[in-house]
Amino acid sequence: MLRGYNIKRKVNYKKNKTAIFYENLVKIEGREIYYDNIEGVGFMYEDVTHTALYMFPVARTLTGNTALYVKNEKKPVAISITGKRILGITFGQAPQNAQKEFGEMFDIIDLLITTRIAQRYLEQIYAGDEVEVAGLLIKQESAVGKRRKDTIIDKENYGGMQHTFNHGIVLDKDGEHLWRMPLTGSAKNVTVLPYILDELFLIT
Repeated sequence: MLRGYNIKRKVNYKKNKTAIFYENLVKIEGREIYYDNIEGVGFMYEDVTHTALYMFPVARTLTGNTALYVKNEKKPVAISITGKRILGITFGQAPQNAQKEFGEMFDIIDLLITTRIAQRYLEQIYAGDEVEVAGLLIKQESAVGKRRKDTIIDKENYGGMQHTFNHGIVLDKDGEHLWRMPLTGSAKNVTVLPYILDELFLIT
């Protein structure tokens, strides 16, 4: 069997559009993209319920976007999943189906791609380099915010990280906010941060 095709996971993200994830590559939009050529991932997720008088839900709109940043390409490869229901009428696909598919998309990317990106960063860090990930400048001994360098993250104070698809907060050992990812700018690789920070600074 050809290397890269040993496993196969499908996500139907739009009508007649499917992303197929294999061991070493994803097939999407007529392309084959090897994971080793993906330098970053980004996610955006929004789930909005619209209500009328007496807080009765009349509509729900769910949007989930995934961006794969491919080496030497200016624009990311975008995967958009949407679901809308208004007054009981579904447009496109049901929001609950879109929610399920986006969750599957995130889990597959986290398993097959995000961990690889994190490992590449860790290899650079252990080689003595400083790397930038989602607004943090990270080296083996510590990390500081790119915009605000007055807070140092290291083994002495790092207590873990909370993150959504497009935002992240670093906690200290007491569970208080130590650093917050800037709300402006790209959410590229925010989901990679916990893998890196936990390996460098989390002492269990």
